[in-house]
Order: sequence, then structure tokens, then C-alpha cells
Amino acid sequence: MDCVCQRRATCIMYRYPVLTDSFSNCSFVHTQHVLNNNIQRCLFKERGPLAYSNSSLTSIRCGNSVVEDKEQCDCGTFKQCYSNTCCESDCRFSPGSICNRETCCANCTHSPAGTLCRPIQNICDLPEYCLGKDTRCPSDFYLQDGTPCTEDGYCYQGNCTDRSMHCKEIFGEGALSAPDVCYSINKKGHRFGHCKVTDEYQPKGCADADVMCGRLQCVNVTHLPRLQEHVGFHHSIIGGSLCFGVGAHRATDTTDVGAVRPGTPCGGGNFCLQGFCNATLAAIDYNCPPSKCNYRGVCNNNRNCHCHVGWDPPLCINHGAGGSVDSGPPPRRRRSVRAGGMSLVYLRVVFGRMLALIAALLFGVATNVRTIQTTTVTEVKVRGK
Repeated sequence: MDCVCQRRATCIMYRYPVLTDSFSNCSFVHTQHVLNNNIQRCLFKERGPLAYSNSSLTSIRCGNSVVEDKEQCDCGTFKQCYSNTCCESDCRFSPGSICNRETCCANCTHSPAGTLCRPIQNICDLPEYCLGKDTRCPSDFYLQDGTPCTEDGYCYQGNCTDRSMHCKEIFGEGALSAPDVCYSINKKGHRFGHCKVTDEYQPKGCADADVMCGRLQCVNVTHLPRLQEHVGFHHSIIGGSLCFGVGAHRATDTTDVGAVRPGTPCGGGNFCLQGFCNATLAAIDYNCPPSKCNYRGVCNNNRNCHCHVGWDPPLCINHGAGGSVDSGPPPRRRRSVRAGGMSLVYLRVVFGRMLALIAALLFGVATNVRTIQTTTVTEVKVRGK
């Protein structure tokens, strides 16, 4: 087999030292052979974190755009610091500045209270707003576990547990949760079908009772998703169904989007947790009826009311801006109607044309009126006849 590497003329394991960042296909095959034959203890610690990860060796220094150690800020290179009015090249705040690039920092000072600093990420998430006295955004809050998000799902740890919705997020509109037969692939124990990962980072197949808690399986897929580098998907015919799923890639920092989410119902009144179908729905303890927030809000994961716009926390009784005692107050909104210059011009044109049309109709009726002359014929009798 010819050894080649993508994007580079020479590869990392080349016989002579070269500046490159790409392994060859031969190196990938050899590494996979090592991992598949259970002799990978040189790469992974037993019952501990990975001994090797794909992170770079870095050192603390001023100028790397990362606030470290005793630095107040880090504006990066001299060129970047030249255009930064909040931070100086020695990683100290400029005179009068109290912040630089924090989420609740504007013009080198605290952002006004009510500034949106973390928007809603999904149907089960809640927005966060700056408090006006801190440069950091409040903690991430979401709907209380058990809050309905669809007809078939509820919120759990900030995500909707509806399998079909999860499939749509990966494969696009139209994708649906696969029939149960597709989930039998989770018994195989490979990256496209497993429930757990061993201490040596080897995928472990699911038990019969846990197959619905492994990798998510979808059907009715019409287009291929855009996935992160190194992440692949499978499409397999199982029991007459064309099943799709996304694999997990080990020893990388990629986000695993293809695992069944914690809290997803798996039958028998249970839900998935850590790859097992043994957590009971009763343990969620959802206690937020609409009356708790006076029908004007929802509960967050601290079991506090997040009020709709127009009602003040904590119980959404009085009029106010909305939000909660946890995530900060949203900006107060004023409804006003402004008539712009273009709107007035448009209205004038419309009314002008309407008047012209009415005038034309009236003029046409007037010109079509005709004078009708009547002639009277009188019979005359002649004498002698």
C-alpha cells in the first residue's frame, strides 16, 4: 500500500525530520490495528484520564490572547493591542478600564443591566442577561427537568428528549426516530453502536434492556449532515429499515452529537442515564404547574419562576420586565409607533391614486350623459278626402 497523507507532500512519520502536521494512511491503519488488538495500554491509563490527548504543549505568556496567572487582560500581539483601548500590551488594564473582552463588558466597563449575554440555544434553554455590576454573564439556566417540550418529549438538563427532534437536529427536517429494530446495532460494540466505553476507551455493546440508550438511530434521512472533522455516520439496512446514525470518535475533542441524550424515555416508565435504561421518570420530580408562576412564566432548573415579558419575578404577579432572579433582568421594552418619512410618502401616493381613480370614474360618467330629444307627430286631417 502506498503511504500518502492529505494536504501535505510529506507525513509525520517520514524518515527525515520535516515540518508537517499530517499522518499518512499507513500510520492510521497501524494505529487502528494497535487499538483493536487491546494492546493500547501505552496510550491510555487504566481507570483514569487519557495519558495522551490531542492538546498542544503551551506555556503561560503575555500576548497569547488568553488571560492567565496574574494577568488582568491579554489583548494579543502588539498590532492587536494597538487597536484595543481597554487592555495594554503588558496585559494590564488601561487607565480607567475595568474589563476587556468579557461577555458583560462594553466600552471597557460593565454592560448595562438587561444586555443579552447568552441567547437561547434550544427549546429547553433560557436567555441570560447582564446584571450591570459584573463583567461575567450569569450561569447558564434552562427549563426545569420534566417541562414538556414536544408531544413525545420533555426537557432534561437543558435538552429536549424527543428522539425525532434530535434526529432533525443532526440530519435535517424530515428525519425521524428509527424503529426499535434499528437500535439492535447498539449490541455490536463499535463506534456506531455501543452503550458504554471501557477504561481503555473501547466501545462496549449494550445489554438487551439498554439498547435504546446507546447511539441514536434515525430514518427518513434525505441529505447528509455537516459533521466535525473525523466524525462519520453509518447507514445500514436492519430488519428492512434503512437506519442512520453518527459515530463517536475517540481521543479527540469533537462533540458527540450521536449519543442518546440523558433523560430520553426508553420504555417501562424509565429513562436513559449513563448508558443504562434504569432511571425512573418519577425521580425527575417535576413540580411546576402553570399556577406556580401565575400562568405568566415557566420554572428554571433552580425551580424559580422565569417570568414572561411584562411580569416581574419572583412570582410573576406584578408588572415588570420579566426574567428571573437567577438569569438577570431583560431590558424594559416600550412599544411605540413611529411614522417614518417613507411611510408618509407611500400613504400619500396611495391616497393620491385613489382620488385620481374616483375623479376619472366621475368624469367618465359625466361625459357619457346624452341629451335625448323627443319629437311629437300630430295627425292632420285634409278636407275633401
